[in-house]
Amino acid sequence: MSDTITITKEEYYLLRCDKAELAMLEAGGVDNWDWYSESKNPEDGKPFTKICDELYEEIFGFPPEYPQHEEDELEEEEEDEDE
Repeated sequence: MSDTITITKEEYYLLRCDKAELAMLEAGGVDNWDWYSESKNPEDGKPFTKICDELYEEIFGFPPEYPQHEEDELEEEEEDEDE
């Protein structure tokens, strides 16, 4: 039995993004859901969308042609409008 499995690059990319998101949320304390957005966009670190864009380029060999996480960018725009 082999220790490897085969998945598509897209699935691998999505798994890596999910892993990064989970780590950020756990570090931010997901029990405090008021801070959900802040956990994914920390002031002292890379935002989740930037991490996923870097992972995309690492896996596929070129940057994404469009935002991979439009929902996160919409949240950021709404926060900017509120300020």
